[in-house]
Amino acid sequence: MSLKRSSTSYGNSLLRPRYLGVEVAGDPSFSPKRLLQWLADRLSDSGSPPTLRIVRVEGRRAVVSLPHTWVRAARAQWNGRWTAADGTPVEVQTVRTWGTLVGAKQWLRRRDPSIEVGALKYGRRP
Repeated sequence: MSLKRSSTSYGNSLLRPRYLGVEVAGDPSFSPKRLLQWLADRLSDSGSPPTLRIVRVEGRRAVVSLPHTWVRAARAQWNGRWTAADGTPVEVQTVRTWGTLVGAKQWLRRRDPSIEVGALKYGRRP
């Protein structure tokens, strides 16, 4: 009988990044570099920030690569409304976490018609 092994059972689980999907409410005119700076500054409140990487941005959605040990802190620090260090009001919602980029890229391509631009900021339309 062959047991199916997970990707984290091969001894490299500490080195494998996780991919966290985030949605930014409001005007999607932010640059990936600016978003990365906002998120890194926000995580610096939790200690020495890890290396973050914006994998891909499409509209208001972005996939951020970070160490799996920082996922919980990222969710706690990034969810909600806050003001960035440069004075920009930011509203972010973390959606879910993936262990591989396959699911994250599918999520970026999928369009949810029930969520419109600004839906996180102003609430869903009836």
